[in-house]
Amino acid sequence: MLRRGYAKQVKEVRNLYIHEMELLQIEKELKDEACRESLRVANEEHKKLKAEAAQIRALERKIAQQEFRETLLFDGHNGTAAAIYAKENLLNNILSTIPSDLNRDEWIAALPGLWLQDL
Repeated sequence: MLRRGYAKQVKEVRNLYIHEMELLQIEKELKDEACRESLRVANEEHKKLKAEAAQIRALERKIAQQEFRETLLFDGHNGTAAAIYAKENLLNNILSTIPSDLNRDEWIAALPGLWLQDL
């Protein structure tokens, strides 16, 4: 009888231990999953920032190329094509530098300064 009671106690302790180990395993898996999720989110944010930076660099490169082309235009390169380009684009390029919210008097006052700004 004493042996039977002891065997029963051992069996209960063993079952409790197994149950606790299962709970610890589940807890560990949940922590691991949370860690993986946080790494995934951080990686997505990093990729997004990297893509935005690449877009900004591409835009800056495009602007620099346009400024370089305009510099070559006024530097006398490209022969008759420079004159054609100036005829077609000079006025639009100058007008695009002036803010659209100015009235006529402010626009006329700003015009000489804007021309000198690009020199």
